[in-house]
Parts: sequence; C-alpha cells; structure tokens
Amino acid sequence: MPIMDVRCAAGALDKAANASLAERLTEALMKMEGGANTHKGRAFAWVLFTEVAEPATRASARTAPLLQP
Repeated sequence: MPIMDVRCAAGALDKAANASLAERLTEALMKMEGGANTHKGRAFAWVLFTEVAEPATRASARTAPLLQP
C-alpha cells in the first residue's frame, strides 16, 4: 500500500489546499507505484497529513519558514 506522510506547519494549508495537495500527491503515488489509476487502485494510496508547530519544522537543520499555500 503506497503511503505518503506529509508534515506541514500548523495552519499552512486550508481545507481546499489540503484537498488539492492530497489529490496531486495521490496521482504521484499512483505513477510511482505503477498502480491502476482507478477508484479501486486509488483506495490503496494514502496521503496522511500531520500539522506541527512552526518551530518544530526543519529544513537542512535550519528552522523552515512557514509556507503559504
């Protein structure tokens, strides 16, 4: 089962941005896994979102800035 775990700064994504990103990442997962891009095939692809406090976000050991959608 392909799973993508997305961690983002708290409040960085609104509901619409979250849904759009989940759709695009699901499409990427399907291509990477070589799975059938069908309703049943997509049911096995999970995109999990976890919001973290901004100071906890790191990029190359530096505090990453809050990204705006």
